Amino acid sequence: MDHSIDFFKDEIRNGFYIPTALKVFWAASLDVLKVIDDICQKHDITYFADWGTFLGAVRHGGFVPWDDDLDICMLRDDYIKFRAVADSELPDHFCIHDYERQEDHWLFLSRVVNNKHICFDEKYLRDHYNFPWLTGVDIFVKDYLYHDPTDEKKRSDEILRILAVADGITDGNLDRQTITSSLDSLKKKYGITLPSLADKRSVSVALYSLAESIMARVPAQDAEMVGQIFPWVLKGSQGEPKAYYEKIVRLPFEDTTIPVPAYYNKVLAQRYGNYIEIHKVWSGHTYPAYEEQRKLFEKQAGQKLPRFSFIPDMLNRPVSDKSGSLKELSKECLAQLKALNKKADQETQEDPRNILSEMQQLSVDLGTLIENVKGEDSPCAKEVVAILEELCEAIFACYQKLSPSTETPDSEPASLDLTTLSKSLEKLELSLEKNIFSRTEALFLPTSPSRWESMKRAYQSACEDDSCDPVVVPLPLFTKDFFGSPMMSDEEIIKATNLDDYDKDLPIRSWTDYDISLHCPETVYIQSPYDGTNPLLSVPGSYYAENIRFFTDHLVYIPIGATAEFGPEDTTDQTVMDYYVTAPGIIYADEVQVQSENIKEQYVNKLTAFASENTRDHWIKKIKADTAPTVITKPDITNSNCKKRLLYCIGLYDMFESEATILESAKNRLDTLSGADDKLIASLCFYPQEFEISETALLSKINDTKAELISYAKERGIETIPLPVNAYSDLQADFDAYYGCNSPLVHEFAMRQKPVMITNYSIS
Repeated sequence: MDHSIDFFKDEIRNGFYIPTALKVFWAASLDVLKVIDDICQKHDITYFADWGTFLGAVRHGGFVPWDDDLDICMLRDDYIKFRAVADSELPDHFCIHDYERQEDHWLFLSRVVNNKHICFDEKYLRDHYNFPWLTGVDIFVKDYLYHDPTDEKKRSDEILRILAVADGITDGNLDRQTITSSLDSLKKKYGITLPSLADKRSVSVALYSLAESIMARVPAQDAEMVGQIFPWVLKGSQGEPKAYYEKIVRLPFEDTTIPVPAYYNKVLAQRYGNYIEIHKVWSGHTYPAYEEQRKLFEKQAGQKLPRFSFIPDMLNRPVSDKSGSLKELSKECLAQLKALNKKADQETQEDPRNILSEMQQLSVDLGTLIENVKGEDSPCAKEVVAILEELCEAIFACYQKLSPSTETPDSEPASLDLTTLSKSLEKLELSLEKNIFSRTEALFLPTSPSRWESMKRAYQSACEDDSCDPVVVPLPLFTKDFFGSPMMSDEEIIKATNLDDYDKDLPIRSWTDYDISLHCPETVYIQSPYDGTNPLLSVPGSYYAENIRFFTDHLVYIPIGATAEFGPEDTTDQTVMDYYVTAPGIIYADEVQVQSENIKEQYVNKLTAFASENTRDHWIKKIKADTAPTVITKPDITNSNCKKRLLYCIGLYDMFESEATILESAKNRLDTLSGADDKLIASLCFYPQEFEISETALLSKINDTKAELISYAKERGIETIPLPVNAYSDLQADFDAYYGCNSPLVHEFAMRQKPVMITNYSIS
């Protein structure tokens, strides 16, 4: 499955930092999902997103930001069909983990895994985003439940007794006499044959198979409820209505779509209550999951895999080398011009015209250099070049006076008068002092137009300094292989800067033309912390922090955005700091700007643990907390003179939950909104933008309802706007408030403290 380079970029969602390392893990998992999806579509097998994946699809339009696995479920009938074809349909390097095939997998689920073993083969890595670890998709099974809770309780007790024997055999917690007695009882009751007790694993597998057959005992036609028996029904869950799973729709999920029950809002509300409310908690496997594989691999290999590590010398700031900078070269040129001018004024054996020619060439070269470095349109460059042109005219005038006339070639040349030339040199010196020597440059190195926002405040501050020349050099993020070599062509890398998407008023220079050794900017602002340590993406090596610091006095790292506030107890936030905080850019920077004193404390603690306790003071001095309050503009809903923009969003689940009334109810709301056009401007949208439903006739009916609502809204002056997949953060900026279904838009508005109201179509 192809993923765009934008998919892999670090980003912040719901206040949580998601580094490329996690995106690579996501991509590898999505590729497994794509294989499963293709098999299911080919064989008419139905599956649904489940657990965190289900919640993420509805609430976030993708993964829950602090989750890293993919869960799907199938009803028992579909699961049996899938297992019947999976072995022949899965790619050769894929495998299935279940209790029959995998040691220590005593769970009633299958896990489709992307490889049989960890793989560092060069071609494999290139094809899998440099991700050598195993990942996959968990497939849970939902079985049909008895009508009578008493019958269901009896079944649960049966299963629990069987599992107790199986687990007792595996764990060695049961003595041989108890095991023998229990197995004889099970053989008699179920009429089964079991392997010899000498092979304990085979016996346990047979018992698990027996338990699973009991889970599948109720036929679909005899049930109204379904549930995941292990462990939830065994723990007392009543299951969910089978009707919820009889129709499926597809919702956006990262850069693809995923099937969910058509009544997804009801299912999630039943499971979690107010599921749209975020409670960032983590329990379960190690986060991220592949870290356990890394640790085990290193232990077995007896050596550490390459990883950025701290060396004390990193804190020794090198003296920046400015010998080749415009300022130093301009000073040298000025000194040479003054020396040549003095030499021309003295009586020497050398022809003064040669000296003047040398001055002329030096002046031209200096003008060209200044235009190349400062830009031809720079006011500073224009002023200096104008004076250099005056100087060249003065030099040429002197040269002409010293040259014999063509009409009287034998005449003596005129005596040399350098008064005008000397005055031009004096003007040049003053102009260079004003426009070159006394000015500073602030260089900004954003890595995408969307990330420029985090640098804006520093840029505006630089613009307010009359003696400072801000320069913006957008850097491309391009893919690299496991060994660091680019996997994109030069043309693709240049295109990856997305120059056309930046504000046209910015003083933008191309990274291919900008020579930092000529500019030697006094301050450089960076936002890529990696210096080659990102597992998949890189900026050009000459713009690594380690290299930049040789050409600037002050290197400043600014994160790509603000996260939510977190503390030591937020283990997932602390874990991902290992990727973007303990990184070269932050180690080598002279200053690191963070959003608050609390986040500064988290950085200091993380870096101190990474380096050593005796470096704590260094980080405390280097990291600066932004004590200015974050400015969030809340809409002034009390100002009757200003029309507010409201986004009204109708969700696909509305079409199912309120099938009989949605058309009339939505029209009533559109009437209300159009009637308030003196106070607000309403726009209509649908989530998702394009409805995907398995049943053609049903899709046609719902699309007809959608079309009628669009037409009805248009008649009342309400436009319907498109909702691009995963572009919610751009959309919310145009609106002051949100009204509609539970969708990923809810949190985009709420995070910016914009009013949100969820529709309830049971209220007229």
